[in-house]
Amino acid sequence: MNRLSKRILSCAAAGLIAIPLALFQTGCNPTTTESKTTSDVMGSVVRKYVWYQNIPAGEKAADEYFEKETGAKVERVMVSWDNIDLKFTLDISADTAVDVVYLTEEKFPTYPIKGIVQPLDGLLPADDPLWKSNAMGIYAFGGKHYGIATGISPLLLYYNKTMFEENDVKTPKEYAAEDNWNWDTFAEVAKKLTVTGADGTVQKYGWSTWRFDALMLSNAGSFVDFKPNGSMEVALDSPKTMKALQFMQDAAFTDKWMNPTGNFTWYNDWINGNVAMTCEAAFLFWNGQFDNLKFEYDIAPLPWGPDNTDKIYPGRADASGVCSKARNPQGAIEYIRKTIEYNKLHENDSDAKKSMTEEQFNLNKTLGEGKLAASLYQGIGDLKSKQFGLWDAILSKGTPVATSVATEKPAWEAEIETCLADNKLPEVKPFTQPPKLDFESDETASYLDIRTGDEVGIKAAEVTDQEAIEGKSLLVTCDPEAADGSLVFITKTDKLELPAYHTYKISFDYKLLDDFDEYGALAFCLRPADDPFGGANVGWTEITDGLKAGSTGTLSGEFVSATETDGLSVVCIAQGGGRIVIDNLTITE
Repeated sequence: MNRLSKRILSCAAAGLIAIPLALFQTGCNPTTTESKTTSDVMGSVVRKYVWYQNIPAGEKAADEYFEKETGAKVERVMVSWDNIDLKFTLDISADTAVDVVYLTEEKFPTYPIKGIVQPLDGLLPADDPLWKSNAMGIYAFGGKHYGIATGISPLLLYYNKTMFEENDVKTPKEYAAEDNWNWDTFAEVAKKLTVTGADGTVQKYGWSTWRFDALMLSNAGSFVDFKPNGSMEVALDSPKTMKALQFMQDAAFTDKWMNPTGNFTWYNDWINGNVAMTCEAAFLFWNGQFDNLKFEYDIAPLPWGPDNTDKIYPGRADASGVCSKARNPQGAIEYIRKTIEYNKLHENDSDAKKSMTEEQFNLNKTLGEGKLAASLYQGIGDLKSKQFGLWDAILSKGTPVATSVATEKPAWEAEIETCLADNKLPEVKPFTQPPKLDFESDETASYLDIRTGDEVGIKAAEVTDQEAIEGKSLLVTCDPEAADGSLVFITKTDKLELPAYHTYKISFDYKLLDDFDEYGALAFCLRPADDPFGGANVGWTEITDGLKAGSTGTLSGEFVSATETDGLSVVCIAQGGGRIVIDNLTITE
């Protein structure tokens, strides 16, 4: 791929890794409903979104297992991860929604608030084994339950075994075996393994991590409390959370065994042997990160906080729910059930099983089978980024905890208020097809020079009959000397005002009038009218072959409009080339 394509073409992908799980006990109280069987979905179709071109082998095998066991079929609907919320809005409004909804902390509680996902309480009978799923208690909102765990990833404490042995310090695993692994013993070993130079600079830390919320969760603290009535409260100043925040600040500034900038440096701290302990989920085992470590390591549970009497363990759960407009809700339930069954039957084939020792795998599994606490507040507005503002105040600047919390809390409350108020899916206005832009009129098309930002005009009539594609056509001249290519807007934006939440198919014909040089590249795409230089490219892939005078063809692509005010321009981006003719631009739904 050349430098132009790297600059103008982009894609987004989301990948999430979870450990296969059994069904776990929880304190849910489901309502009684009629029991359904696998035979109820035989011959039906279950629809789900996918955001990756190549289906992972494990997911494909699980889908095939579901189809074999139930006689139903899986239909995959392709969507980019960045557009998945837009796609839901579009499909729910058009009554074409998928059945299975993928849930993460980034999507919760927004999905139940907006009515994208429906409660499971009316779909599952009271005695259904799925009620034992650990995620039932996690993905709960307003007294209802919305998610069934398909994978659980507990946070693990990784420790430098070599460092512990060389300093004759009892390991976290040994403390855990004695049921004496708590904040006191954790701080004790972290202090012993922290190394300070003659100038007072810390050379090796006892603890470094980017997961600053891990210790807060290990004390059964939380940032946001979900109430049974559907309200949410900021819990930054709750006693359990405040104690955890103070514990970390003391560790960073008073005792100096915690790296206050660990969110930036934790990985290098770890792989370079400059930290005794860190934490992350189990996926570090199978991504090759530890292949060349120069020390031995092992894993242990995170230490229990003093207020965590119920032994609630930090982690995350990937879960699935049922769309509010699902055509086959019972099929969705059975799909989730069979996915869990398949994962359980094939846990020995999992990356975790292959990468861990038997003891490590069993520990990871045991931790996931307990009560789990996850940071679901991340799905509330901008709280995910605001979290790091809190850490910066407490750990980087050393601002007193009480002051930091008092300062940050109003902004968190505002985000919650906005999230709760934004409780409806936007209206999808009907699409009125704009006229085909065939440039037969003498209107002047928009033209914006990328180097100056100056808007000029060019008439379609300037193309000769011989150069035109059909009747009159629009000529666009790009600067072959421009180092980063020329960017030219070739349609008037007012002709491309499109209502939000529609999927549009856009196509047009092109002809090259000049040869491109050996480094030439040509691309057509769409850009938002209100942000023509910084907006994301959507639409057409670049043309890199056959860039010779006389080359012709048709380009087409799809676009999901994001907001009500979208104004779009077709854009030509050229490197190493000159004149281009376009015609017959058509937009359909």
